[in-house]
Amino acid sequence: MSRDDDRRERRRLVVWLVVTLCVVAELVGLGLVRAHGANGLAAPVISRIGLPTDPTRERSAAFMFTNERSVDFRCTLDEREPTACGTGLFGSASFAGPLTLGHHVFRVRAVTPTETSEPASYSWTVVASVDDTPPGSGGESGADQGKGESSGGPDIPFDISGDVDGLAPGITKAIALTLQNPSFETIYVTRVTVEVSDDSSPPGCPSAQNITLQQPTGITAASPVVVAGHESVVLTRYPRAPRIGLRNQPWNQDVCKGKSFDLTYAGSAHS
Repeated sequence: MSRDDDRRERRRLVVWLVVTLCVVAELVGLGLVRAHGANGLAAPVISRIGLPTDPTRERSAAFMFTNERSVDFRCTLDEREPTACGTGLFGSASFAGPLTLGHHVFRVRAVTPTETSEPASYSWTVVASVDDTPPGSGGESGADQGKGESSGGPDIPFDISGDVDGLAPGITKAIALTLQNPSFETIYVTRVTVEVSDDSSPPGCPSAQNITLQQPTGITAASPVVVAGHESVVLTRYPRAPRIGLRNQPWNQDVCKGKSFDLTYAGSAHS
């Protein structure tokens, strides 16, 4: 091979390398090839399933994520100290809250004994609900209220869920209600009612003798709750939310400790 032929061969090799690098860079930009840190450990991939919408009225958040290698996951919310959130190929993290109103950032890294990846992150904003009061987080021991869920009235279907715990004799609390709109269009909730089961689970604490219940009288046709499409509204204050209590009877009510009651919700809404 002559010297000219040898130079042509080297030029072809250089050109092939340049083209390859350009193709890889383009694939990375399209998200088809995962970018790695300097140490070669890929950042986790945060699943889109269950991500909080942005913005959202939800005061809690949950995340799921994966990695192409078996790793330890380390999670942090709003620059707090990282915590362990899974081992292996899959991990998860949940934040019950109630989260504060405003901007939040979730980050997760993959970690091995010798490597730490760049973080994967997700940011969102929590906005105020109809009444800007976070749901109660419990109280003294007593009757524990169960959870209920129902569809709305005949006009527009919607979902209602709510619960309250930590009731004690003489204590009354609002049931934190979440009204969720599964449709694309805005709905106007004009009525919500709640019923409590006749007896507790396990049996032994009949509601007629021990439970007081006040309906959410603040939701009416003249004063509806507006729920945007695919959004939810949290109601935490009476009279928009119902109120439930454990009566303070003259007899010993220890039988009601640790009991729960089923709640049934119903309502009406229109577009």
